[in-house]
Amino acid sequence: MRPWKPICWAIPERGKPRYQRRPLATGLWKPATACLYLHQTLRLIAIVRERMPTVPIRIPDLFSQDVATDILTSDVFRPGSMTRVIFCRANHMVAWRIFDLQAPWLEHAYKNMRREACRRDHSARVLPRPVYEQIASDLAFALPDGYDHDVHSAISYRDAAIITCSLELAPRGHEIVSLRVEDVLPTPDADGLTVFIPASIRKAGSPVRGLLVGEAARIVGQYMHKARPVLLNGRADPGTLWLNHRAGPLSQESLRRILRLKLGKLCGAPCSSNIMRSLMASRTDIREEHLGRRLGHSGHSPLAYDLYPVRDMSVAHGYNQAMLRRNNDPPAGA
Repeated sequence: MRPWKPICWAIPERGKPRYQRRPLATGLWKPATACLYLHQTLRLIAIVRERMPTVPIRIPDLFSQDVATDILTSDVFRPGSMTRVIFCRANHMVAWRIFDLQAPWLEHAYKNMRREACRRDHSARVLPRPVYEQIASDLAFALPDGYDHDVHSAISYRDAAIITCSLELAPRGHEIVSLRVEDVLPTPDADGLTVFIPASIRKAGSPVRGLLVGEAARIVGQYMHKARPVLLNGRADPGTLWLNHRAGPLSQESLRRILRLKLGKLCGAPCSSNIMRSLMASRTDIREEHLGRRLGHSGHSPLAYDLYPVRDMSVAHGYNQAMLRRNNDPPAGA
């Protein structure tokens, strides 16, 4: 692991140097990010080897501007694809953090291509909130009163509770699968549940507290008290809130299958935790700063740039409709 390297630049308004510690080690990346970046670098090596088989590959030349221009202007990548953006971004980070090479042409390339890239429109997948609420209710209350839970009904109750928590709290995928039983507590009036998402599992690094009331609290409470013990079936309790049919912690891949396949089959469109977060970001009954805190958005979040304008448009539309109704109403006493 390479050490931290201090870099210095001058601040014009103060004229005084300021120091920043820049990370140069791959251990500072999460495993998935490191795999993505290194995979794109191996792809770069394979492309260079295929296009110039007799030329020896040297690290400084690999990230040179001539090589980058030759690859990006060729037919290796489809024009307007996000794959080119990911390719340039990954190789820029590898060149900078691992080999300590400055490659501003890669940085400028991925920033320019990101603006021009043709993103797929997934807006049709986002269904109205009542659709997901009805599905969760149907899954939870499919078992008639007076019947005991079996594994099948307990799993349906678990899936309903997961959908409910995703709708009401809008956590990320790894946040919801990392919840533990002690993170869910009854409210003082015993009519709801308080869910704590600790800072240790949050991407934003700050804890979040959410409130479940009404039918949402009933679904999650019934899962914890009736369905979850059936999934345990006398085995050792791992302490995680969500269990699989073998009484083990639910994995993030299983969560994706529940939302994408099971919920997608029931509602007719694939779903994900990001779609649930989009539904939360478009809510007009919660102030924007509270939404940003709950979703963990920073001021430079690309997702926030995409979602909040939609929310603002819905607010403006409602305001315009109210003004039109007000103008069209006959004056009092007419």
